[in-house]
Amino acid sequence: MLNIRALTCNLLQERTYLAWSVPGHCIAVDPGCYGPDEIRTLEDLLKQEGLALDAILLTHGHFDHIFGVKALQDRFGGIPVYMHPADEV
Repeated sequence: MLNIRALTCNLLQERTYLAWSVPGHCIAVDPGCYGPDEIRTLEDLLKQEGLALDAILLTHGHFDHIFGVKALQDRFGGIPVYMHPADEV
């Protein structure tokens, strides 16, 4: 069973998702978390669900979908980020 939790982030109201099927492990999809309050909200959700963040998946490279990538990598030890090569800069 796939579990999904959504957060609304940043001024553009971007949707960030946590998705998991294996207990205790998840990915973040399009982490648009902007600023420490939104990062804390995501961390609180991880704690509430008992999840470790294993990777980040970007559906595309728009700025509002990638705001939180650096902060999450810093916070969770350089977790991998996956995106289509056409969106790499």
